[in-house]
Amino acid sequence: MPFSQFRALYTYRQLVRNLVVQRLKIRYRHSALGFLWSILNPILMIATLSFIFSHLMGRYGVHSYPIFLFCGMLPYSMISGSVLQGGQALIRSEGFLKNVRVAPVVFPISIVGDLGVNFLLSMAALMAAVGPFVGLQPSVAMCVLPVSMLVLVLIGSGLALLAALATLYFRDLEHIFEVVMRAMYFFTPILYPLYPQPGEHGLIREDHRVYFELNPFYHLVELFRQPIYHGEFPEARHWYVALGFGLFTVVAGSVLLRWRRNDLIFRL
Repeated sequence: MPFSQFRALYTYRQLVRNLVVQRLKIRYRHSALGFLWSILNPILMIATLSFIFSHLMGRYGVHSYPIFLFCGMLPYSMISGSVLQGGQALIRSEGFLKNVRVAPVVFPISIVGDLGVNFLLSMAALMAAVGPFVGLQPSVAMCVLPVSMLVLVLIGSGLALLAALATLYFRDLEHIFEVVMRAMYFFTPILYPLYPQPGEHGLIREDHRVYFELNPFYHLVELFRQPIYHGEFPEARHWYVALGFGLFTVVAGSVLLRWRRNDLIFRL
């Protein structure tokens, strides 16, 4: 992210914090269960998918399917939220931007901050409350999860910036992003393994796996799946691709936002 955007976030850091806190309060304000809904939703989804697919995936070497799903669903949910909610960040802040002098970068980043806090709380709660019942085993490799989280936030921030700016100029992208993120959910190995375990048959044809390797979300998911599910440190290629993609999106989004900063108000 260019220095000017870092400086803007530092200058308005209190506003970013207040926006994150406000979004968290609004989300659970009228809910009797409050934060519990954040873990009940993935629990029900994981339970449903496990009931349907666990036997099938067991044929391809996935023997703890709830954990396998958990490692992919939560990171992808945050990425999807960064794109879909981040895409509306500038449009929904029209009144604020037109009446108060504030850096536009504050609003997409505050959404990512809200999603990041929710992700951390959900992951911690699921690992503590559900993990013991589905055979989750702590491992030394899990010590890299905070770094994986930073990469997740980096990618989410970059995509939120790009989506916010793109939607401001092309309002129909709001609906297109929803279709694309739903399609990418199935193109990303979340419900199924890309590579089989030794001695097992693969679900994806070997000559087709290269196309999945081009998907940066696959490498991001592996930053969580390998430490949690496999108990192994993520391979270097997953770090390179995920971190490179995150840096690219953040720099591209920041540069474009700075380039069009004088035109933003007229597009709202």
